[in-house]
Amino acid sequence: LIYNPKLVEQMVNKYKNKIMVSIDALNGKVAIAGWKEVTAVSVDEIIEQIKKIGIKEIVYTDIKKDGTLP
Repeated sequence: LIYNPKLVEQMVNKYKNKIMVSIDALNGKVAIAGWKEVTAVSVDEIIEQIKKIGIKEIVYTDIKKDGTLP
């Protein structure tokens, strides 16, 4: 969603309820690139975007608590 939201929308339209999104977050902001970069996008913002395009399933990881990646 961060890099290519249109592609995600196309996938949702094609595969309907078979799409699940994973959100990695640190201090309420979305983390990307294997947790190496924290964006300015808040978790609340990305969840609203997810809901708008019709995704029903989310896996959420608070990397401050689960920070096991190098």
